Amino acid sequence: MPVPASINDLSTTAGSNSPAGGENPFPDLDNHLRALASFIAVLRDGKLDASTVSAFMLTVLNDADAATARATLGAVGLTGDQTVAGVKTFSSSPIVPTATAGDNTTKAATTAFVKTATDAAVLDRVRFYEYAAQATTSGTEVTFSSIPSWAKRIIVRMSGVSGTASGSVKVRALVGGSEVSSGYTGTFLFYGSGSSVDTVSDAFCRYDFSNAATNLHGATVLELAATNTWTCNGAVARHGGVAEFQQHAGSTVLAGAISDIRVLCIGGTFDGGLVSVRVEG
Repeated sequence: MPVPASINDLSTTAGSNSPAGGENPFPDLDNHLRALASFIAVLRDGKLDASTVSAFMLTVLNDADAATARATLGAVGLTGDQTVAGVKTFSSSPIVPTATAGDNTTKAATTAFVKTATDAAVLDRVRFYEYAAQATTSGTEVTFSSIPSWAKRIIVRMSGVSGTASGSVKVRALVGGSEVSSGYTGTFLFYGSGSSVDTVSDAFCRYDFSNAATNLHGATVLELAATNTWTCNGAVARHGGVAEFQQHAGSTVLAGAISDIRVLCIGGTFDGGLVSVRVEG
């Protein structure tokens, strides 16, 4: 049998290798030994010749280290920065780190990142808080405390609000817990058996009841026009006695954010009805 020229000429069956059992090993014994020594060196060094594998795999197997081999294969490394070119199609959903909320770079947006962003956007659009209604059956004021800092619209609703004597209902803001009773710019108008117009500077709005038998039904809407600047628009119907429609519009610039909303009975005390407040962001 001839002297093997490469490791590919060897067989895993001992009897199939050179020299054959009945063959005179001379004069090629030294060649057999040198061939086997060279194959051992190939295994030792991890180097194969072109006759053993394809040229591409020979390059991969002969690369000096794993990083070089990955580069030859075009494989993506487990760590470190790397640019991957071309369109890649995944048969299942890849899992990547979730970027910090608000990140606007070219990082991958996971479903968790998208949900956080959309939830925040929706919340910013539809935020609201509904205060429990308060009875106006006694005392001279009701206060709705801790108006949220995100408030952009405050609706004050009155249902059957009445007082013990002729007087009015006024809505005022509190800033830092202190009631603001000046600096408002507004106009009050009512229609009934006649009509009347008056200016209002001590409250967001004013609605009158002529006697203990009258009561008020309606709402006032406060809207944030700019930082600490609020507009007011409201209307109520007065029942009991002479029927009237009352309207108010105005605005004010406050020294800070609204902390509370207060509804006051001016002249007498409350003796009926309720007030509720809704805050929208």
